[in-house]
Amino acid sequence: MFTKAIASGAFSGVSLGFSDIRISHLQFSDDLIFFSDDILNSLKDIKRILRLFEVVSGLKLNMTKSKLYGFCMDKGTLGEWVDQVKCDWDHFLTTYLGLPLEQNRNSSEMWKPMVEKVRSRLKG
Repeated sequence: MFTKAIASGAFSGVSLGFSDIRISHLQFSDDLIFFSDDILNSLKDIKRILRLFEVVSGLKLNMTKSKLYGFCMDKGTLGEWVDQVKCDWDHFLTTYLGLPLEQNRNSSEMWKPMVEKVRSRLKG
């Protein structure tokens, strides 16, 4: 669905650096991450595509588990967007699947919580 939306121009994703490479979304087993320019209409288009997915598949999205992250955005604008989409928001330095998402991903500090978790389970 997103490939067709991108091809039709309804959604474009974001450019990676100064290259012509664009990224629009990443899919995991039951997670989906979208990348969008800071334009409210892009966010509304994503919401429309997700609504279409609900109608076609019969599945219901859980917007209470969805979060909006803004990079270099005014918090007031981000708050307005959250109200429009009816989801929650969070700071970028967060965790995903138990691992922190941050700039220095090779830091030993990043892996410390995971190592401790494995150690505590191995003791038993």
